[in-house]
Amino acid sequence: MKKIFYIRNLIFFATAVFFSSGIFAQNETIGFEYTKRCQYEVVIQNTSDVGHYSAYLWKVIIDGHIDETFTSPFVHPVFSFDDPSSNIQIRLIAYRKNNAGTDSLTRSIELIIPPTIEISGSNTVICSREENVLFETKYLDGYEYIWTVSPGEYLDSKISDAPNRLVTNWKSVTTTTEIEIMLALTNTSTDDLCSYEIVKKVLLIPVSVPAIQDQQLVRKAPASNILLSLNGSNNSLLYRWGYSSTLIKTDTLAWCAYESIDPGTEYWAVIVDRTYSSCTSDTLKYQPDGSKNFDLNSGNGSQEPDVLLYPNPAHRHLTLEIPDADFNEALITVMDHTGRKIKTPAIETVSQNIFMVTFPDHLTGLFFFEIILDGNTRVIKKVIVR
Repeated sequence: MKKIFYIRNLIFFATAVFFSSGIFAQNETIGFEYTKRCQYEVVIQNTSDVGHYSAYLWKVIIDGHIDETFTSPFVHPVFSFDDPSSNIQIRLIAYRKNNAGTDSLTRSIELIIPPTIEISGSNTVICSREENVLFETKYLDGYEYIWTVSPGEYLDSKISDAPNRLVTNWKSVTTTTEIEIMLALTNTSTDDLCSYEIVKKVLLIPVSVPAIQDQQLVRKAPASNILLSLNGSNNSLLYRWGYSSTLIKTDTLAWCAYESIDPGTEYWAVIVDRTYSSCTSDTLKYQPDGSKNFDLNSGNGSQEPDVLLYPNPAHRHLTLEIPDADFNEALITVMDHTGRKIKTPAIETVSQNIFMVTFPDHLTGLFFFEIILDGNTRVIKKVIVR
C-alpha cells in the first residue's frame, strides 16, 4: 500500500514539474518590447527565442476588440494609429517548431499623444508697412522654437520676446504676396518628445489707406456733447473711434460723439481699409487741454437747416422733421433745462429725415433737442412736454 502511495506521489510530482517547466519555458522563450514614436507609431522588438518558434502573428486589441486591419506576420512590425485610444493592447501568437502548438503573450501599450499646436495671433492678411504683427503658439517644455518667414525679403525685422512668440515688421509692397510663417519645434530632451513643423499662410497686401488731410483730430462740440472729427474723410474707408484701450464704434463717418472729454485721457481714431479690415493707417490721437471748445458751425460757412418739432407743446408723442436737408446721419440728443442728457425718450426713425419721439408719462417740462448732422452741423430746438 505504501508502494502504491509512493508511486502516485511520484506521478503527481513529475506532472507538476512538467507543467511548471512548460510555463517557465514559455516565459523565457516568448516576449516582446515596444518603442513609442511620433505620429502614434509603435515599433515592436520581438525578443522571443528564435530557436523555439517557427512563425509569429501579431494582433492589436483596441478597447477590448481585435482590429484585424493591424494583423501582421512580421517578426518586428510597426503599427501606426490614426485615432489613438487609451486602451490598446498588442498580442503575440508564436508558433512552436515541429507543430508543437502555440504560445501567446498580450501586453498593454501607451502612445505618445502630441499636443495640438496652431499659430494664432494674426488675421489672414498683413498690411505692408504694418508693425508689431504678433504670431504665437502655446508654450511647451522640452522644445526649441525656431521661427522663419518666407519670402524673407518682405520682412523688415522680427523679434521673439518669448520662444513661442514672434513679432514682425513688414516692408512696403506694390502687389499682394503670399507669406508663410513657419515654426519648427525641435525636441531638446530624450523623454519621448516629438518634433513638429507648423506653417501658417497669410497675405501681405499693399497699404491703400490714403493720408487724411492735416492728420489730426479736432474737438468740435460744446461740453454737453463732445464730437471728435477728422479734417477730411473718404467714403471708401472705415473709422474706428475710442479712448485709452476702449473701442467705441467702427463707422464710415469721419466723426464720433462722446458724452464728455476728460483732460489727460487719450482719444484716438484709426483709419481702416474697407477691403482688408486689418489694414490701417497711422492711429490719430487727441489729448484735450480742457480749455478749447469749438462750435460745430464755426468756420464752415453753412446755413443752419430747418428742424421742425410738432406738436409743441406735446403730451407724450412728437415728430422731429428735417426738411430740405442733405445728410447721411443725424445724432439726436435730448436734454433737460439744466443741460443734462435724458436717456429715456424713445426715438424711432420713420424715414431719412423724419423721427418719432416718445416720452414716458413721468417726464414733463422744458426739454432741448440737440441735432448733429454728419458731424458738421448742429441745431438746438426746445419743446414743452405736458
